[in-house]
Amino acid sequence: MPRANHYEDPDDDVEDGASPAHIRIRGVLLLVGGGAGAFAAKLASAFLAQQGLFPKHGGIPAMIVIFVPVAAALAGFIELLTGLEIRRVPGKWDDLKGWQRGILGTLIAFSPFLFYSIGVELF
Repeated sequence: MPRANHYEDPDDDVEDGASPAHIRIRGVLLLVGGGAGAFAAKLASAFLAQQGLFPKHGGIPAMIVIFVPVAAALAGFIELLTGLEIRRVPGKWDDLKGWQRGILGTLIAFSPFLFYSIGVELF
């Protein structure tokens, strides 16, 4: 028996006709746009730091400026992988069985360590 889905609003039909292909295209656009925005924010903060208008090592202000577009890029990455709108992902996560959530959650939790290890070995 499926659980009650508290995340989806049945009255919200803004993009109910969107196909997974359209959602994945939007995901690619968000991913590329967010990545470009983060790169531009990093360049801008480095330039401002050289001019003495921004903390030299960035700190919290630089993190905020850079991570806002990174959040958009991550949302696009999730839409690209799943073919679901980002707002529908929690509902689908809740529909998974416990063991499926356990395996996927473990993979998600350990994937940064894998990517970090690969990056250390390559660079």
